[in-house]
Amino acid sequence: MRSKREPIMNVIHHPKAQAILGNPDLLRTIWTTVVPDLKDLTVFLQTAKSAKYDSERILGRWNFNINVSMAAYRRAKPNVPSSKMLEMKKWMIGAFSKANFVATVEHQAILKNVPPLKATPANTGVQTMQGQWQAWMVANIT
Repeated sequence: MRSKREPIMNVIHHPKAQAILGNPDLLRTIWTTVVPDLKDLTVFLQTAKSAKYDSERILGRWNFNINVSMAAYRRAKPNVPSSKMLEMKKWMIGAFSKANFVATVEHQAILKNVPPLKATPANTGVQTMQGQWQAWMVANIT
């Protein structure tokens, strides 16, 4: 809604915004987090640049890239037949099309909407995994 420049009242009346506005504990947490970085947030919303966080290249939300994944698969298995490549691509699209990774300033790592590592009859849907990231893990990201 922000990128479409929707009127602020549309944003406020949106059900997701109402869920936040109706939760005092969550509002308190948000304000405690935002207030110390309010100037940086304002600049970020205007320029998409953050003086405080731009050096942390991993921060943000990352979606699954099927083309990069298929290229990596091809490099790992250079002799794979094209029929197997097509089969793998269809599987990856079905399994990971909604997958995304979130890295937060609190060094939280959240992998959402991924298939279970081991499928069982009771565990066939998608899952969310959480952990921590450290600066040394992302030192070579380009």
